[in-house]
Amino acid sequence: MVHFFPALMLGVITPSVSEWELFVITKWPQRATVPCVRCGPSHAAVRTMKFLCLAYGAEKDWNDLSKSEQDTLLAQDEAIRKRGTLMAAVRTSATTVRAWDGTPTITEGSFTDTTVPLAGFSVIEADDINEVIRLVANTPCARAKGAIEIRPILVINDFVLKPPIP
Repeated sequence: MVHFFPALMLGVITPSVSEWELFVITKWPQRATVPCVRCGPSHAAVRTMKFLCLAYGAEKDWNDLSKSEQDTLLAQDEAIRKRGTLMAAVRTSATTVRAWDGTPTITEGSFTDTTVPLAGFSVIEADDINEVIRLVANTPCARAKGAIEIRPILVINDFVLKPPIP
């Protein structure tokens, strides 16, 4: 049987992103259980917020920390990973593609100029942004003179059917 959750597809059928953003911010709770239209509450989708966390940090600042400090910060990364969070480290080099007129133009380097390079990213599922802030505040980039940029994800293609929350 195919399960159908029309309330979770509103982002696809609304006419503009700004209307979708308004819907998410004002109408949709941070955590919601949406029953399947065909089956009812026995098959429900659980929706929590997902946040893209961009981690910026320089290798030099990381190397300035003691081994003990590094181990403590890496333990926080591991705690976040154990929650099932997607985490990745990235190379500091980048290739940027622009196709404004339909023809791809490739540039070696980042799209934006930053003083501290992008070091990695994660996608964290949480009830709200305050939970994400608590999780990332003691990660390597946040503590080693870098920064974590947190962005709420409005639409993502990783929908998973989970049992309803009691």
